[in-house]
Amino acid sequence: MYYNLLKLMTPLFISSYIPIQYNCFSIYRFSVIICFLALNKIFSAILFSVFFYKVTKSVFVLYFYSEYSGFARVKQRL
Repeated sequence: MYYNLLKLMTPLFISSYIPIQYNCFSIYRFSVIICFLALNKIFSAILFSVFFYKVTKSVFVLYFYSEYSGFARVKQRL
């Protein structure tokens, strides 16, 4: 990931030596990098929350199922 970031930012460092009127490209490239990193963070957060929700849901379902089945067995004995 850091290698790709370095590859993306190399034109930015090169274009910082070019005079200001040609420097719009680097500003655009920098904003694209920031936007990409933000989207990457948001996407990973969404993925993590979905994964966490699925795991907790399955754990709760297993827990309630085991509780319910135990309750049903006790009820059958009575």
